[in-house]
Amino acid sequence: MENRILASLDWTPVSRNSSSFCSHKLVRNTSHILEFVPTKIAKAFYLLFFIIPSIFLIMLTIAALQLTTPVFSLLFGILGVVPFFYFGFFLKESINSPRIFDLSKGEYYAFEKGIITAEKEIRESIRSIQALQILKKEVSDSENDYTSYELNLVFENGRRLNVMSHGGYKQLEEDAELLGRTLNIPVMQ
Repeated sequence: MENRILASLDWTPVSRNSSSFCSHKLVRNTSHILEFVPTKIAKAFYLLFFIIPSIFLIMLTIAALQLTTPVFSLLFGILGVVPFFYFGFFLKESINSPRIFDLSKGEYYAFEKGIITAEKEIRESIRSIQALQILKKEVSDSENDYTSYELNLVFENGRRLNVMSHGGYKQLEEDAELLGRTLNIPVMQ
């Protein structure tokens, strides 16, 4: 079966999302729950979008209190940091979205919290997963180019579902191997 899946497997990226660093790792929460959780680096990244604007607002408030028109200065400062708070909240929700393999229920569950797009709940039977795919992709954004990797679930009809996409190849490979052994399915690279 592995050769049949490999022969027809699509190797183009599934996800448009990615990061240049290792954003998640697979942990075994209980004997029957495997979950992708954010790394400390991922949490620190979204916290920066709360901490830096907060410091800016505190400094602005102190400076504005010394002016004759503090209201306008504060209003301008608040309007300036709102996008940072919004983006930080978006990152927090995206990074903390659950991706769970519940072995007792035989189910993969993911929930993407929508801020820009609609919320999306995904439920798939673990028995319908035929393989795992690790896919290398080159990402170009407005500031730099980097390599990222996808972990995709592969189903019998060739359909693929992205579970994770980040720049930490070693962690992604270890997670895929653990998941493959646990689910007794091959990891394709």
